[in-house]
Amino acid sequence: MPAKNGRSGWCFVAFAVLLGSASAQSSKSIVGIHDLEPGLVHPTILPRLHEHSRKLEGVDLALNPALPFRVKLTPGKRSREFLIEAEPKVGISRLILPGLINAKLSYPSRREKAVRFEVWESRDSLWLCNHCGSLATIAGYEIWFIDMDHDGVLGEVTDTYVMKPPKEKYWADAEERVQFRTMSDPLVIDRKQHWLQPDGRGFSLVVTDKMPDYSKQRDENYEQALKLLNGWRQQLGHPPVLLREDLSRACEEHALYCATNDELTHHQDPKKPGATPKGQKAGVSSELVTATTMEAGLRIWRDSFFHRIRMLSPGLKKVGMGNMHDVAVLDTLTEYSDGGAIWHWPTAGATDVPVSWPAGEDPSPLGAVVFTGALARQWGYPITVTFPSDAVRDAKVKVTMGGAELPAFLTSPEAPSNVKFPSNANSILVMTRAPLPSGSKIEVQATCQFAGKPWTKSWHFTTQAL
Repeated sequence: MPAKNGRSGWCFVAFAVLLGSASAQSSKSIVGIHDLEPGLVHPTILPRLHEHSRKLEGVDLALNPALPFRVKLTPGKRSREFLIEAEPKVGISRLILPGLINAKLSYPSRREKAVRFEVWESRDSLWLCNHCGSLATIAGYEIWFIDMDHDGVLGEVTDTYVMKPPKEKYWADAEERVQFRTMSDPLVIDRKQHWLQPDGRGFSLVVTDKMPDYSKQRDENYEQALKLLNGWRQQLGHPPVLLREDLSRACEEHALYCATNDELTHHQDPKKPGATPKGQKAGVSSELVTATTMEAGLRIWRDSFFHRIRMLSPGLKKVGMGNMHDVAVLDTLTEYSDGGAIWHWPTAGATDVPVSWPAGEDPSPLGAVVFTGALARQWGYPITVTFPSDAVRDAKVKVTMGGAELPAFLTSPEAPSNVKFPSNANSILVMTRAPLPSGSKIEVQATCQFAGKPWTKSWHFTTQAL
């Protein structure tokens, strides 16, 4: 599961799914069809800017092709001041943090639309948030629907929405968090539950008092994730895995338990709401992460250490998937067995490999040291070699770029850093002590004794150009 930061240690900012009610503003029924303002942008997470660089340039804020928008922020003369350069031009040129920008931007339409993006400061970082979506105003509430999976279609189970009550000025709460809801979360007005379904283009909104059937969208979410997972396995020469329906239903029960109780945990408390025997069984057999889609969860697990191994190992036969209210659960233990060929990640000749860990991990690859997201991003991307058993001795791995060796940390079954996992997942883990150089060819040479016989492997991969 993720390194803990509330329930969302994997995420850059802690997002809480709120299922509470909104205060009553109107007794008039809101059931029916409402107009949407399409093609706008709204806050979600984009890259954070570290204290040392403090500038952002060449970032596409708008994901809708009809709304091209690039922005550059540079430090101003005053403390916490940033100058804004944007193309096309926007109606504001400077920002004093924290603040909300309401800028005007012209794009192909009959009239100008408002572009909104939010910037705030947290510790040593600057955060810039936005996303494509559509806006509705219902009973005084402003509601943004967000194309979370970037496929240009609104209203799928993988999408989300956020709400700003009447008279509220900011979308973020007092703790500077944007509170996302999934499409299956009800909106409560006048103590009545309502479900919101924007059309695919984002021009109209259907409000009902009955929960829609999201089974089709849910199945598509899992099918896309399974295709992605099997694509990685194919790169390794490993057989594809199948999706077990009964395991997926159990994973959904555990995801719902975690979301309901606002915690990521492998074990359920039978006294807490949402606890079920099947969900408990799935919890102890699964990997957990905060993610809006299964695909997003898979990418986080792939780019970690312990969570990567079973998911990509040749011994995995079938999986269960559950994605409810921004919690992703993947059962990789029920139909798993050790064995098979020795394999490594990244694969030989891989390109566009991240330069560092995208987030933290729990359990920690450093043992007693809590591996938070902030700490993880100071290390190089995890390079792993996995064996059929833990009979690995005298492991040595050299990571070089242009002939120069990069200082690195190594943990193996013979000398695991986390003593709670003496087998070290049957793997050698090596990570450079600083992010890998971007846009560079990285060479890896690994040697060890496996099952009493010498083993060696050399390969290379190329990192992302940042």
